[in-house]
Amino acid sequence: MIARYTRSFASSTTVLFSALSLVVSAQPQNALDFDGVDDQVVVADASTHIANSPALSLTAWVYPRNAVSAFPDLDGYAGFRNDADADFYLVQIYNDVIEGRFRNSDGTAFTATTSASIGLNAWHHVGLVYDGAALTIWLDGDAVATTTANGLITNTTAPFSIGNINYTTQPFFLDGRMDEVAMWRRALSAEEMECLSALPPNSGDPDLAFYYNCDQGTPAGNNTTITTLPDLTGNADGALQGFALTGASSNFVQGTVFGTQVNATICPGGTYSFNGQTLTGPGVYTASIPTGGLCDSTVVLTLTQTAVNVGVVQSGNILIAQAGGAAFQWIHCENDQPISGATTQYYTAFSVGEYAVVVTQNGCSDTSACYNVTTIGMEELALPTLRVWPQPATDRLNVEVSAPMQQADLRITDMTGRVVLRRNLPFVQRTSIEVTELTTGVYFLELSAQGKRVVERFVRE
Repeated sequence: MIARYTRSFASSTTVLFSALSLVVSAQPQNALDFDGVDDQVVVADASTHIANSPALSLTAWVYPRNAVSAFPDLDGYAGFRNDADADFYLVQIYNDVIEGRFRNSDGTAFTATTSASIGLNAWHHVGLVYDGAALTIWLDGDAVATTTANGLITNTTAPFSIGNINYTTQPFFLDGRMDEVAMWRRALSAEEMECLSALPPNSGDPDLAFYYNCDQGTPAGNNTTITTLPDLTGNADGALQGFALTGASSNFVQGTVFGTQVNATICPGGTYSFNGQTLTGPGVYTASIPTGGLCDSTVVLTLTQTAVNVGVVQSGNILIAQAGGAAFQWIHCENDQPISGATTQYYTAFSVGEYAVVVTQNGCSDTSACYNVTTIGMEELALPTLRVWPQPATDRLNVEVSAPMQQADLRITDMTGRVVLRRNLPFVQRTSIEVTELTTGVYFLELSAQGKRVVERFVRE
């Protein structure tokens, strides 16, 4: 496909939110996929950002895949764990229930466990909240388990992990996906937990210790140059460890989808303006606009590219466009200029050179590749005319050529260029062809003999 002579009717489309005080760039809404073997994110000395806080909250989106049945096949979600004086984590244990634990600086541990299993192979919002008196697990906006708890974490050197929770020397690697991982230096309220189960955190919240939205990279693409997971608060970036960072697993992938949904289309070669960023290709993009509260206002744009069929079948000096229900303009590739009168689905070249067709289909235009015509026979400069009827044809198709042709080769091709019917005619000026075996669609009938070739389009009904 080439970019020349392309018109894109959606090229100036814009989505703006003028009522909002801050406009930010759009970005893909991704997540991190963990392979359950060695993938994890490690944030060194992260506890310095939550040490001595009288209350704590941890939230994340998780997509668990592993059915946990026995030790040590547990799946760690996120949090701190040193089994001494700094535990605050969520882990999936036997029967796929969730365990949340807080261990204070005195070494006393408090554990809450859900009574019901988390659903596998689906996205869930999970949270762990400590308010100084109780420890509560939240699942999809609801409080599902609680226990009494007290004390502080004073350790300033404990690491924070995502996708793994270590038990002494035994890692609990997650087989699944994580997204929107955040930690607060306060106890989130029920209203705030409900908000976060539908919208992302406000990265400007002063009580937010760290926040990883996992929106880096290209989903399932080659992301091997990425080595860190940025913290949107600027406090503590995480190190990516064990990830392949290429392909559909152990990599950045499509994440959770939340916020106001906007669907739009873009023409090939066109652009789309979304909150100050010019988008040039299809994808899912997210704009998060801080509102001053706990949750950001989020707009998710699903941008699709309108299909324009620019396929061309070449037979010598005859070029046939494959698009149906479209308008056509054939052009010279040497100067990108349109050929006068060449606006039908097929074009017969009368001079050597490179030719392309501009196809307008589904409200968009795009240009085919260039096709090289290298030879033109003298006989082709005075070709007979060809007529086929009825249009559309049902059982039989009548064929008439203005001058008789001897030892003619009759071929019928479909829109992909595949020959579906062929006859050798010792002499032809007018004949009738049975087309009952052809399926409904558009076809091209070609007659060629002694260097002469004529083509006509017909429809089989």
